[in-house]
Parts: sequence; C-alpha cells; structure tokens
Amino acid sequence: MDGTAAASDEFEDRLARALGGIPNMTPAQGRKVSRFIRDNRLRSCLELGFAHGVGTAWIASAALGIGGQTTAIDLDAARTRAPRIEETLARVGLPPGAVEIHFEPTCYTWRLMKFLREGRASSFDFVYLDGAHSWFTDGFAFFLCERLLRPGGWLLFDDLDWTFGTSSIAGEERVLRMPQEERSTAQMRLVWDLLTKTGSGFDVLLEDGNWGFARRAAGRTPSVVVYRNRPLMRAALGAARRVKRRLTRSSAALSDAARP
Repeated sequence: MDGTAAASDEFEDRLARALGGIPNMTPAQGRKVSRFIRDNRLRSCLELGFAHGVGTAWIASAALGIGGQTTAIDLDAARTRAPRIEETLARVGLPPGAVEIHFEPTCYTWRLMKFLREGRASSFDFVYLDGAHSWFTDGFAFFLCERLLRPGGWLLFDDLDWTFGTSSIAGEERVLRMPQEERSTAQMRLVWDLLTKTGSGFDVLLEDGNWGFARRAAGRTPSVVVYRNRPLMRAALGAARRVKRRLTRSSAALSDAARP
C-alpha cells in the first residue's frame, strides 16, 4: 500500500469512528462514496435528504479534500433530529462553510427549482438522492437533478429496493393511509427502471447492491451501458472507455463524410 492510500485509509477510519452510532449511512457505504467522489474528482456535490448528516460528512469531507463544496437539503423536520446535521459535521471537524445547508418546509424539489432559477443548471458534479423515496417526489426530482448535473456528472440513487411497508416508518399514520400498492412497491426502483434507464440523459448506469449510479451524458444520443453488481470503479472506468471509443469513432465518421 502506498503512502497516499495509507493516509486515505487512516482518514476514513477516523471519520468512521467519529460518526459511530449515528444513522443512516454505514461506514462501508461512506468509504465507497468518499472514494468515488475523490477518484472521479467530483468537486461540486449535492445531497437530497441528509437526516442527521452522516452521508453529508462523508461526501463533504471527500469534496473538501479535492477543493470542492457540498450542498445539502432536507425538510424543516431535520432541525429536530438528535444530533442535528451541524453537530455531526462539527464532530468530524468540518468547517461551517464546507456545506451549504437548506431546510425546506415541504419538499427539496422547491429548492431545486430555485437553483435553476438562480442559474445553477449544469453546476453539480455529483448528486446523492436519499430523501423521500417516493415516486411522486423523486420522479420529479430526477428530472431536476438531470438539469442540475454537468455532463459527465453522476447521480447516485440510494435504496433502490426500499419500500414504505417494510421500513422503520411502516407504522406511521401517513404510511398507513397509503394504498397497499404504494406501500409495497419499491418506488425508487420505478424511478431507476422507468425514467433513468429509458431516457437519453445518462450514458452509464451502474447497479451496486441497493445503489444505482447514473452518469450524465455528454452527447445528444448516448448509448446506455448497464452494469449490475460489478466492482464499482472498474465498471465505471470500463464504461467510460467504451463511451470514449464510441465518440471517437463517431467523430472520425463525421470527418470522413465531410471530406469532398
């Protein structure tokens, strides 16, 4: 192991210890997303649904390490969590300006609208979607995230197979009022299968356990490559090489056709 890798492992170990006992992102998930951000140089990060801020701590620490910035959005109800996101970030030593935090009264899609209105389209390298877990909210959020991502940026879906009916909130009144079909359906899987896979906005899709990674396409008509349960970075790098070869061949064909 070289010095850089050893230092990275030591930093991740310290972060995992500092976040111990706080839900919801596990240390293994935190290490994976941290390395993904650093390896792909994803400097501008957006998190939708931060809860206690554990995922935020992993994402923001990785982004800050490469000179980046993180934005995190959740509902006003997150202000009453113990610990609060600000306390979690302080626990890992992140400076206050490392994360732009927004609390919304109804839904993070309203804040995403404001970002678009402020001219922040195509401004994020990485979006982590781990909020409502519902078709109604996240189906729309998907299209907004597509607008907010830079070409080549990544959208990460959490909990592809999560359902309201089997979750820790299954007994809450709002869940009990849902039709049985909505409670038993993995709604993030619907967003992944029906919107992400079938659209033209993403050229690489990676399924890694309960996570789905989608890369924002740079071209107008990308060819979609789907990987399931392969080592994440190997699949990502392999897909990137394939897309690059296709673009190179297309450019060569256009140049040949343009010759008299």
